[in-house]
Amino acid sequence: MKHELRQMRKQGFGHIVNTSSDVGLGAMANFSTYCPSKAGSNILSACAASEGGAPEGGDASVNDVDDVACAVLWLCSDDASRINGNDVSVGGRLGIT
Repeated sequence: MKHELRQMRKQGFGHIVNTSSDVGLGAMANFSTYCPSKAGSNILSACAASEGGAPEGGDASVNDVDDVACAVLWLCSDDASRINGNDVSVGGRLGIT
C-alpha cells in the first residue's frame, strides 16, 4: 500500500478498497491460519488509513455530516441488505454498526 499512498498524496486524492472476511473478526475452529491472516489484513487497512493522513489542508478527524448521512442511507437501503453487525468507518473516525 505504500506505493498507492504515495501516488494518492501526489495527486491529492484516491481510494484503496480492501476486502477481507468475517473470520478476521473472531476465532473459528479449524481455521487457525486463515483467521489471523484476515485479521492482519483488516488491521493493515486501518493502519494505512491512519498513516495515510488527511489530504493537504484537510483534517482526517472531522466527519462531514453529509458523508455520515450517506453511509446511514446506504446501510438502510436494499444495496446493503447483506450488511449485518458490521462497523462502517466514515472518515476513519466514526463507527456505525
